[in-house]
Amino acid sequence: MQSLQIADTPDAAIHPGHYRKARIPMTISVQLSPAQELALAAVAERLNVPVAELAAAAVRDLVATPGDEFANAAERVLAKNRELYRRLA
Repeated sequence: MQSLQIADTPDAAIHPGHYRKARIPMTISVQLSPAQELALAAVAERLNVPVAELAAAAVRDLVATPGDEFANAAERVLAKNRELYRRLA
């Protein structure tokens, strides 16, 4: 599995009351299976963007979805991939 690094600047609206002294970009690591890595790379190539930029944009879009829409979107993603997560565990 490959590990993908995504750096982004956190949005204060996402974490109300969360204080950060400096606006340091957040970095996360995401483990992808070889098949997921290839799929992500194929989409990035089709859109002509770097893989990390595509992944960061997907995360930004997911967390920017307000309230119930975010919860519903997250549940759809989890449900869609539940079997995959079980096999990977």
